[in-house]
Amino acid sequence: MFHFDDYNIEDFDDYAIEELTKIVKKLKHIAREYQFGSEEFSFFVDLGDRIEKPIRIRKDNKMIEEMNKEMNFEELKTKVEEWAKDKDLLHEENAEKQFMKFIEEVFEFKSEMDVYFDGAETLKSLNKEYMEDEMGDIFVTLIVLCNQLGIDCVECLEMAYEKISKRKGKTVNGLFIKEEDL
Repeated sequence: MFHFDDYNIEDFDDYAIEELTKIVKKLKHIAREYQFGSEEFSFFVDLGDRIEKPIRIRKDNKMIEEMNKEMNFEELKTKVEEWAKDKDLLHEENAEKQFMKFIEEVFEFKSEMDVYFDGAETLKSLNKEYMEDEMGDIFVTLIVLCNQLGIDCVECLEMAYEKISKRKGKTVNGLFIKEEDL
């Protein structure tokens, strides 16, 4: 019988880690998606955690090695653009399709956010990871779209901050309302 605890995660190659990570996501998705009783729910979550913990430790160790190389947004943007170039995505004529991909990712994030706010307390920490993953996908699709349109997303962010930093107004029901719109 297979016992995951009998294996040293450091001996697994990156592909195996990637596949195990997918399995963990699927197990947690099953636990979250289907209305199991607490015993079944615990089984899937515990199994996912048993697989995930050594993977996280390995990833943390790699992250510690890379700690001095922490990337800023500009560096990450460049890496995403390089990835997109390698995948032959950076063509202006693809912008409409890329925009739809961006919208798809926004809705996937919204679905995870709904579960986060409407779900059981036990799902919140698990679901926050899903939200972070979906938000990352939003950034990637937006960076690719900006590149396709010849727009520098960092400059856009700088311009937007410059504009909002001088705004006056107040927050009403969780939204900032510009002074001239009050």
